Amino acid sequence: MSRHTSALKGPHQGVALRPSFITSVSDRRLSDVLGDVRSISSVDQFDLMVLRLVDLMEIQNWLRPQGKSLQIKDPSASILDWSVADVLSRERNLSCICDWIEVQMQAAEQSVHAMAPDGDECQLKVAAFATFFPDLTCRVPVLGDSSHGQQMDRRQTAVAALSNTMVLATRLVELGLMRQAIVEIVGGGVLDQCECPECQVDRTKSDLNDRNDYIVESSIEKKTEILIESLCEVHDRVAEECGDAPWACALEVEPGDSFFVNSLSVVKSVFDNLPPHLHAHVGLNLDIGHMCILRETGEPIDPIEQLKNHPDLAYRVIHAHI
Repeated sequence: MSRHTSALKGPHQGVALRPSFITSVSDRRLSDVLGDVRSISSVDQFDLMVLRLVDLMEIQNWLRPQGKSLQIKDPSASILDWSVADVLSRERNLSCICDWIEVQMQAAEQSVHAMAPDGDECQLKVAAFATFFPDLTCRVPVLGDSSHGQQMDRRQTAVAALSNTMVLATRLVELGLMRQAIVEIVGGGVLDQCECPECQVDRTKSDLNDRNDYIVESSIEKKTEILIESLCEVHDRVAEECGDAPWACALEVEPGDSFFVNSLSVVKSVFDNLPPHLHAHVGLNLDIGHMCILRETGEPIDPIEQLKNHPDLAYRVIHAHI
């Protein structure tokens, strides 16, 4: 269960708390998930995970009679090996994904009406898009390093995927299927795979015991710098496509030493370093479970009490997971 709120100053101000259901907990067809949840619980808002494996399969099946297909980097690859970031990074895929989501939501509404024809009018909404693009903070080696291009490609793919997901959200707002264009994001990890020639060759060895497979650890300061650089690029891409339409990224805190955004202190550092033009577009996704796990030394267990120790962050909560 997610809970949708919005407290950023400006276009996202003044929206009340409303419950929503996150689709990543199910591997069923999207229209079935939406319809059944609405019929059972009366919840009419959903966090859509973009995109689940079942979604990719369903979109492909939906497009096939039209003689179409999602564009991917390697058309010969099995759908099980597809990269969601790669799919969403390609602008040509946006229209069909948007149309498919609209069809799924309409089918779910029709299903709810068929089960309770005398019930209240059913109008399903997307509360937010949930994403997993950890390469937004992929560490790019200095120009001239043999792995520079490959690492840059991974980060640029993530940036393009997040930008296009945000464009998709603004389109759903225009269609009346989403109240606000909010996309949940993660900050990725502090560890990156080493892409030097030796490690690339090493990873081709069949004997795992014969591999070194080194990793590179980055400082929180370096990862903050990369994240902000990526968000600036997202801002420019979305502004070019959507003008001044309101939108926001909801940054989630993840517990664990290997994660970059793993404490409120890191979140505060990110927000403190945001350039002015990003302040209206980056907020906090408050995950209650994560907050209980990551409690810093001396912090209270209650996440709300934790926020009271960081009053400058409280107004930035635009989404929450319970």
